[in-house]
Amino acid sequence: MYLSGACPGTVLVQTALGYRSAYYALQGSLLGGLAWAGLVRPYVKQTTGGISQKTGVTLSQALGISHSAAVLGFGAFCASVIATTLLRFPANPDAKISPVAGGLLIGLVQLGSALSTKTLVGVSGSYEEAGDWIFWPLRGTDTKHPSSSSIQFALGIAGGAWLTARGIPFLAEGAPAEVSALSALLGGFIMALGSRVAGGCTSGHGISGASLLSVSSLVTIGSIFAGGAAVAQLLTI
Repeated sequence: MYLSGACPGTVLVQTALGYRSAYYALQGSLLGGLAWAGLVRPYVKQTTGGISQKTGVTLSQALGISHSAAVLGFGAFCASVIATTLLRFPANPDAKISPVAGGLLIGLVQLGSALSTKTLVGVSGSYEEAGDWIFWPLRGTDTKHPSSSSIQFALGIAGGAWLTARGIPFLAEGAPAEVSALSALLGGFIMALGSRVAGGCTSGHGISGASLLSVSSLVTIGSIFAGGAAVAQLLTI
């Protein structure tokens, strides 16, 4: 994410808004999905039985407490982090809306997805699906065709960003610091491939998995940002 200047979901928004480096990051992400679907996933499946897509042990199970207590405790922890961040760090002057309001909107999207489609938010699977569609003819069209639900979701993200930018232009004013084409391409590739190895990305683990209090998702999302911070420090030394 540090190299590409995006995450698997935001690269779709940046592409829809016409950010130059996002095009390279998206190309890298698609190549990462292709590499996962055609090379890495078959190898992982053959050697380990595949990547588990289950949420596994929850926080309440790991701590031996009730689900309600775990929800209240985790909610209090998140609230304290938000409060501390707001007190210690000034708001980004380029932000068009409050980050707290933005987070609440993302949470409402998660709720809407769960209620309307009975599925949780996650976007990195779209790159895997794109790879599956490319390899499908090579595997024989008599086999069952791949799913396209994640691709449809990804197109919805990009389309929603495009329509929002035209309906509320001030939200699209300004641009994030862009990275070089090579960095974006390489970062996008590693980002997409890594998210599939991890079984999810910042949306799949950070939003969906965390909302389920999945221990594996909490570990994964912590690792994502710790790794990103470490890479940022190493590359700026």
